[in-house]
Amino acid sequence: LDYDGTLVGFASLPELAVPDAKLLELLKALASRPGTAVHVVSGRMRETLERWFGALPLGLHAEHGFWSRAPGSAEWTSVAPVQDTWRDAVLQIFEDFAARTPGALVEEKRAGVAWHHRMADPEYGAFQANELKVHLTATLSNAPVEVLAGDHVIEVRPHGVSKGAVVTAMDASHPEA
Repeated sequence: LDYDGTLVGFASLPELAVPDAKLLELLKALASRPGTAVHVVSGRMRETLERWFGALPLGLHAEHGFWSRAPGSAEWTSVAPVQDTWRDAVLQIFEDFAARTPGALVEEKRAGVAWHHRMADPEYGAFQANELKVHLTATLSNAPVEVLAGDHVIEVRPHGVSKGAVVTAMDASHPEA
């Protein structure tokens, strides 16, 4: 299950999209069904997913699948070592764009960085997001990362890390599903 935009609606600030008691109870009931494994895939940091869902018997996949925790486990594993030689340059670019875009904010993650513009003027935010994506794509052309545009967000994360890759891996490990 995807988190933002699916299990909960998008919020003006990422920290406002918190699961309520009804959602937690629903996930707990679903995960307790015999023969059912429930996994939550999110762009959120693993610390956030652990705080929200850590007590539930769920598989958790943070930062679009860069980090994963199996159901019933407390141990998080990464798909690769964190390589962040590009991070300082990206943070500086994101901060510059955020300073020039009222309502925009930068979200640091362990394996990636995101620039949100949901609270910016819709037209100007979209214009700035497009400019940012073009600038980052050129700047990071030889870096081991991807520049992705999402719903009111531009994100830089390691190559090959995606929610789709998590789902594909889960499907391959459960061919009977």
